[in-house]
Amino acid sequence: MGFKSGKGLTEDLQQWIDHCPLVLQLEERKKVKHYGKTFRFEAMWLKDSNCEEIVNLAWEEASTMGLDFPMVKCLDNCGIKLEMWNKSVFGHMGNNLTRLQTHLEWLELQSVTPEVIASMRETRVELNCWRDKAEAMWPQRSRLSWIQLGDKNTGFFHSKAFT
Repeated sequence: MGFKSGKGLTEDLQQWIDHCPLVLQLEERKKVKHYGKTFRFEAMWLKDSNCEEIVNLAWEEASTMGLDFPMVKCLDNCGIKLEMWNKSVFGHMGNNLTRLQTHLEWLELQSVTPEVIASMRETRVELNCWRDKAEAMWPQRSRLSWIQLGDKNTGFFHSKAFT
């Protein structure tokens, strides 16, 4: 099949096929500049029972707004709500672990009473929950290969997790 010189591609194609190409011009979506870091879902959020509820509420809220591009708006709203929830519930992981560890050490120095024992038990449970969440966070942040390689140098490991 050769094209005749001097004619456009469409005219040449019409000679060989029984339909014409269809050109669609869609409206451009306004580009929104995002300042700050890119949203990333944290695996540790799945360890909290409220995560699914936050996503469902954010999705419903955005879907009832009746805006253009509802899927994009729902995803954006989920990201915003999850980040706000993350700051209020999780805060800074290291600070929470340090605070609980310090509190547990303080409790261990107190005289033994039923209240102190109960408080120690509650603090240990909460500390273990935070450690489970941290354990879910580090593999995601470390690009997993560093865990598989078995690097025991914690400072090096954490520096790689934040890059």
